[in-house]
Order: sequence, then C-alpha cells, then structure tokens
Amino acid sequence: SFATHEGQKLLENFLQMSPEAHDALRKQGVRAPEDHAQDVPLPGPLSELVETTDQHAFEYVPFPCSLRPEQVYERLHAVSDNCYCFESLDANGGERVGRYSYFGLEPEFVLSACNNEFYLDDDQIDIGDLSAFDALNATVEQMRALSETGDNVPDDLRLTGGFVGGMSYEAIQYRESKVHAVTPPKEKTFSYGYYSDGLVYDNQEKRFFYYTRG
Repeated sequence: SFATHEGQKLLENFLQMSPEAHDALRKQGVRAPEDHAQDVPLPGPLSELVETTDQHAFEYVPFPCSLRPEQVYERLHAVSDNCYCFESLDANGGERVGRYSYFGLEPEFVLSACNNEFYLDDDQIDIGDLSAFDALNATVEQMRALSETGDNVPDDLRLTGGFVGGMSYEAIQYRESKVHAVTPPKEKTFSYGYYSDGLVYDNQEKRFFYYTRG
C-alpha cells in the first residue's frame, strides 16, 4: 500500500525513473477536483434529514464493561441488524491486533440503493434526475458541512461512527454506464448507516470507551 512508509518509497523510486517528468509533476502539483455536492438540491426527505440530524462535538468517556470484545459484538448483533465491528490489525501485517477495536450500535438511519432505486431506511425516495450515488454523496457532503465534530477527533479514533457501510461491484454502473452491471432485485448496490455513537475497545489498556457524535 502506498499509505505505508515502504509503499511511499516504492512510489518515489518509480517516479524518479524519469527525473524530468518527476520534477515537472512536483512543480505542477495535483489540482483538487471541484466538488459541487454541497450545491446539489436534495429531495425533501433527504434535505430534512440533513437539517435535523444532530451532529455534536465528539465526546469520548470510559465505559465500564467486563465482557470480552467478541462477547460485546455477539450481544450487539443479537439486537441489531446494522451493528458493526472493525478490528484493527497491526499495520506491519500478520495476525496481531492493533490498539483499538470499534463497535457501531444502531444507526440513526440507513441510506441504500438497488441500482437507481434509492431508500431511506425501508422507504423508497424519489430522487428525480439524480443517480443514487449522487444522492448519497450529496447527502453525506451536506451533512459534513453542518457537522460540529470538526477536527477534534483523534487520528487513531477516526473509525468512530459517522457513515459506515459498503458498495457492491455493481456500483460501477454509476460511473461506467457502458459496463452492464445490475444488482439483482431485493439486494443492495450500496448501503450506509449513520452511526452517532458506539464503543471503542482499547486492546492495550483492556477497557471500553463510549463515544458519541450526536
């Protein structure tokens, strides 16, 4: 991965195979793409969602719990179809667990799609001429603009809540129309829940913390 120190060195060595091109690229820089997602008019239910969802400053407090992390997830999974657990493996590879494990509780809401049918929780939303992906992206970016969380989340706790979910291979349809990729009925092309709170387990200190963003 180019995100690691070793990966960055590999990339640097590759670029320096042509010193002139490398120097020109450095001088030119990389222009950030324009993102107009914050200006996209959203349909009523999504616009209301952006305006009414509580997004307060990040808070993080000890949470007394004698259960093991896997026991906590087992109990969360028994009462929620949308909980999640992120285990943090050591960056150097292997099976060593990193410092933190992250648990999302019940999401405030879920945004999902089956091809271009867009859903807020279980209700289909008319998104007009927007693609389902553009409706998702605009909602996320407009919520981000109103968030009070800002930069006060520690770097090693960035996986604490917010939008969590995933996309299937068929999501390529939103950007590559020539690729015939269609999600079967009753399945999801993408699904993202918004998590305002959850738990973090510190594998070094062997204790839980509760966090909230709302």
